[in-house]
Amino acid sequence: MVAFIDEMELLRSEIMKNTREIIELIEKRRELATMIGISKMRNHLSPRDSSRENYIKNNLKLDDFGLSILNMIFEFTIHYEKNISLDINKDSIIEVNGDYASRILSIAKIISRPGREIYIEDNNDLIEEAFSKAFCHVIIGLPDRDHHIVNINSGIKTEVILDSKPVLVKWK
Repeated sequence: MVAFIDEMELLRSEIMKNTREIIELIEKRRELATMIGISKMRNHLSPRDSSRENYIKNNLKLDDFGLSILNMIFEFTIHYEKNISLDINKDSIIEVNGDYASRILSIAKIISRPGREIYIEDNNDLIEEAFSKAFCHVIIGLPDRDHHIVNINSGIKTEVILDSKPVLVKWK
């Protein structure tokens, strides 16, 4: 049993090191994508460049798993390229109107970015599905750090605060 625990700790330590390296590389890629996005925006070009994506895919010669990861990376960086030009202050408050389901979908679209932490206190399939489809990381439970709360009630209006903190989505 001790050997098993030692082996698990060694493997987990290696995974942690590997994860840290991946995050650093993706952060660098995001910075480069932001610079490319600014250049594309100035030249009125679309953030999505299928010929460039195909060039990368053909040169990397990935298996299905690698291709899936690469496609997620493409979408992540395209998201940043597209959102450079948004004219929304990071601390803006946005009002969302409509029926319950429409507001959830709208809020998911507004505050989503790939990997954003979205907390929901209790399981709510509609909220979970809307944010998961927007590539957010949905967590059932309460955040353990500073966060914003988005209350979705039975009324017709919801306010959303935009910044980089995790979001706790509540409903009544």
